[in-house]
Amino acid sequence: MEAEAQRQMTALIYRNAGLAFAVNAVCAFLVAYVNAALRAPAAPAFFWWCLVFALAAARYLLSRSYQGAYPDTTAATLWRRRYVAATAAIAAVWGLGGDLFIWNAPDELRLFTGLVMVGMVAGAVPILAPVPTAFRVFALLVCVPMSAIILLQANSALLWAFGSMTLIFLAAVLVSANYWHETLDALIRTNLEKGRLLDDLRQSEARVREIVDHSPIGMGIVAPDGRFIRVNHALCAMLGFTSEEFERLTTSDITHPDDRAAFADEFQQLLSAKIVRIQLEKRFLRKDGTAVWAQITASLLRVSENASPCVLGQIEDITERRMWREQMYHHAYYDPLTDLPNRRLLLDLVNQALAEASRRGRAVAILYVDVDRFKEINDSLGHDAGDRLLKEVAERLKASVRRGDIVSRQGGDEFVIVLTDLEHAPDATAVSLKILEAFARPIQIAENEVNATISIGISLFPNDATQDVDELINKSDAAMYAAKLHGRNCYRYYHEAAGSLGNLTILRRGNRPQVSRTPTASS
Repeated sequence: MEAEAQRQMTALIYRNAGLAFAVNAVCAFLVAYVNAALRAPAAPAFFWWCLVFALAAARYLLSRSYQGAYPDTTAATLWRRRYVAATAAIAAVWGLGGDLFIWNAPDELRLFTGLVMVGMVAGAVPILAPVPTAFRVFALLVCVPMSAIILLQANSALLWAFGSMTLIFLAAVLVSANYWHETLDALIRTNLEKGRLLDDLRQSEARVREIVDHSPIGMGIVAPDGRFIRVNHALCAMLGFTSEEFERLTTSDITHPDDRAAFADEFQQLLSAKIVRIQLEKRFLRKDGTAVWAQITASLLRVSENASPCVLGQIEDITERRMWREQMYHHAYYDPLTDLPNRRLLLDLVNQALAEASRRGRAVAILYVDVDRFKEINDSLGHDAGDRLLKEVAERLKASVRRGDIVSRQGGDEFVIVLTDLEHAPDATAVSLKILEAFARPIQIAENEVNATISIGISLFPNDATQDVDELINKSDAAMYAAKLHGRNCYRYYHEAAGSLGNLTILRRGNRPQVSRTPTASS
């Protein structure tokens, strides 16, 4: 499929050669004509246009040769290189035009020529996107010399801006061309896959049965009403049913209840030809009642012209893959030490909470929590003790809030609590007092008792910010620093501390938590 996809990409770029020839000829004529009209002599402009026209025509003739030969997949690479070489030659001449027409030219002429050349590059995106190398060569050779000359000779803010924006535009179209290429590649590969599936569906019933029976992946043929007509040994082994038991079952019988509705909808769309195949992940139920995650690929199967269509499905056990994926998600969005949501997940959760609060006319409070004088733990008891302290802090914070509230770790000794769906914003006071009370008890770490306290800063939605999550968190952070200045082991609202926050610089954490050590036998 890879070679065939590349061959079709090559054919597509040669199919656009006629349009590319016309665009090059017309745009080059406009540039040459305007420059000849506004600057003397006209001969260099005319010569330049002839050169562009000749090279564009040569590339067009090359495309006609390709279309006449229509080479196979093995020759596609050679024809792509030829096209890239022809495009590079044309681009080099356009770059020469930048030197010829923009150097020491009036500002209006520079802008006109630059706009035409930028437009040429923009128009080349859909034409050259099938072969990204051709577009990159064309865009770089056209835009870079032009923008360099404009910036070197810029004598006004307008020219500086135009030259800079040309480079920004160049970066943007390079990315855009890559997206175009990926989209075209995906479409071509999808069509190739569709053709392959259609060819498979035309195979005889005996051939299909042979494939089903001997495939190492679970496979089955299902009637329009969901009954199993035939299954292979791999599917029987996967789910624990015999082939005779499968004949008395339907797809709904072995589908997890939470996945039945979605699968039934996909199944009906496939039967009605609204989609050409099903490709999804769902849970099956084994004979012993346990669930197994499977990747399903299903398509219509017609055994004969007059028979009702059946569904041929391939079922692959992906339970271990799903577990690995969930583990990766957990590592990406949860703090490995405390198992709390990290900052990345917190931002998503806060956005959801703010949207729900706005819809229902409720309030949300952001509590920024910092362990006072935490550095003493690492200095005196070691990092392991510090980690144990942070775990205990996380547990006490979780125990102090409601089930629907959010507790996350920002990093270090800083935590963020989101109190969602508050009827009144000041309700955060009661929660803050409950949290402070939870830390009135010493924390036992091995043989040591740590009298750790916390400082809490509170910002409120919608009072302190509307929909800006970062602003809410930053304001609660600032309020937390105000609480530390107030003596620690307390809470402060942002709106209460806002008057004094202007004088805050960097809080120096000089005092350290009191650590009492229980005497040991050796001491």
